[in-house]
Amino acid sequence: MSKYPKGLETFIDYRFIDAVFQRRSRRFGLGMEIEKGPLQYKSKYNSVPLTELEEALLVWTGLGIKSINLSDFPPHVGLDLEMQFTSKTIPALGDVHRTELFYTNDNGTYMIKMHDKKPDDFKGLEGLSREERVERILELFRESKITLEDKRAHLPNRPPGIAAHNLWNVNKPGTTVFMPVTDLSACIINLYFFYMRPDHRFNFVDELHGMRPPGTAGWLKKGLIDEGKRMPLIEAELRFANGYIAEQAFMGQNMVLALQALGLGGWLFSGFASMF
Repeated sequence: MSKYPKGLETFIDYRFIDAVFQRRSRRFGLGMEIEKGPLQYKSKYNSVPLTELEEALLVWTGLGIKSINLSDFPPHVGLDLEMQFTSKTIPALGDVHRTELFYTNDNGTYMIKMHDKKPDDFKGLEGLSREERVERILELFRESKITLEDKRAHLPNRPPGIAAHNLWNVNKPGTTVFMPVTDLSACIINLYFFYMRPDHRFNFVDELHGMRPPGTAGWLKKGLIDEGKRMPLIEAELRFANGYIAEQAFMGQNMVLALQALGLGGWLFSGFASMF
């Protein structure tokens, strides 16, 4: 591992239990300034952006492809829910894995596109030596990285686009902003089929229009749907969306634990509203 920084060995050997208990939200970085108040302070150092290796390790620890999953349950009771057999560092309902990562820094704005990539074999990253694993992560990261713009993304500089308490340090020079986006259309289509399977046969109803069948009356007449298992559409879609958006939380937790092991600062936040 001599070709890599010494800190890489520290990252690889970092104990999981230490990463969990030592994790902190670290918001004040090199080059930043708190302009007023009792914590007024200006860093005397220049900002230091992430290296390519740090970006790759954060992204692949966050939601990277690693191998083929087990799918170790009886085929006749739910294997049809599985859309693929890709094992990633985060779980996903039905292995849909349609959360993609966008990020921006001083050099540009990028997408890490993974959903059309497949693992090489069952052992995947787990079966490689330390150096081989790092090399493969870098290789996969470079293959998956798509440049959208050769400049930092322009994000809102006022609420409600970004919450007021984040304006002072979000998307500033030297920082990297990671933004997960989940394709809920693909996810919900998969779950609709799952909820309609013979063992379930849920009866979706439109609560905005008198609880009537939303185009499924013909299936009810044929007995393909159980009329007694009524589920309002809004409840169903919220249930489905929450299940799949959880991928973003899993990814975020993986990444903040990796930040701790890498000796980097950062934190999780939400509040970005695209309409603003």
